[in-house]
Amino acid sequence: MKPACCPNQSFVRHRDPDVADIGHAEGVEFTIGNCSSCQSPLMHCWVAGGISDNIEVIEQSVIDQLVQSPTAKRRKELLANWWNEVG
Repeated sequence: MKPACCPNQSFVRHRDPDVADIGHAEGVEFTIGNCSSCQSPLMHCWVAGGISDNIEVIEQSVIDQLVQSPTAKRRKELLANWWNEVG
């Protein structure tokens, strides 16, 4: 996993629920937001039930791809690919 974006990393969920609740893949739920300290784009990755969670720095271009994906299936593929790259 990548290091935190800054020493005071604090995840704030994106204000638009259609962007924030971006989907799930590989058994993981994904929520888009940013750091309230440095404004870096972040992805909260978590497993339902609170079994595991992490916050990853994510490139804005990846967020743009996810938001603009034409189908839920394509978004799920993009999320799975991104998740497998960071893990």
